[in-house]
Amino acid sequence: PEPPATAPAAPPAAAPVPARRAPTDQEQTGRFERPPAASVDDGWGEPGSTIPPPFLGAYEDEPSSPIGIPVPDVEPPGAEPDPTQVEALRQAAHDASVRRLADALDALDRATRRDEVIEAVTAFLAAAFRRTAFFAVQRGVLRAWSAAGSGVDRDASLALDRPSLFQDIVATRLPFHGPVQDATARAFATAALGVDPVEVTALPVCVRDRVVGVAYGDDRVHPVFDEHLIELARCAGAALERIIARRKTEPPA
Repeated sequence: PEPPATAPAAPPAAAPVPARRAPTDQEQTGRFERPPAASVDDGWGEPGSTIPPPFLGAYEDEPSSPIGIPVPDVEPPGAEPDPTQVEALRQAAHDASVRRLADALDALDRATRRDEVIEAVTAFLAAAFRRTAFFAVQRGVLRAWSAAGSGVDRDASLALDRPSLFQDIVATRLPFHGPVQDATARAFATAALGVDPVEVTALPVCVRDRVVGVAYGDDRVHPVFDEHLIELARCAGAALERIIARRKTEPPA
């Protein structure tokens, strides 16, 4: 006898279609807000233990970044910023900085003594900061060496085995711009220049891979630009290296 007929299998149930989510305003406009600053890992650590990324306060979206030059520097408080005016002021500041940098690099190229190198560096910084100085690294100690715009106490010194902002700068060979948050660095700068600093810019000057000094400025009064400061420090190190090499080849007097 023939087997009994079987009913055809029912087709599998279709998967439920998820409800479509309404697009957000950001998706409709194509504009996405940056995450709040508190949610971004900016590299800061405890004072004396690490150093922020170079020139953390610089504008991120511009190839030429004036350090710490917010709109209030060029617009009265409460006024809506005029983009055209702001850009014109930034460009004028940049052009003036380019001219000063060219003068400083010429001076470094002509320098035949260590002090001439230091003078060229501090003179460039003095156009942007009320107080500038050069701190020399000697046998594990940071010493106040010279200053422009104010006197310097050459007896001021800081042992670089003590945790501080300056220890970080020398150890990492990275420049720094920002507030001085540790008491050790503040005490050294105050002893050297007579004023408790609030916000500083510090550039390590290296001969090969060794930091031989730190160029310092505080109380900024005019814009400064990342690439100009980095080029200044690089050329200062090259000038010092050239002077040292020349001394080694000169016959003794």
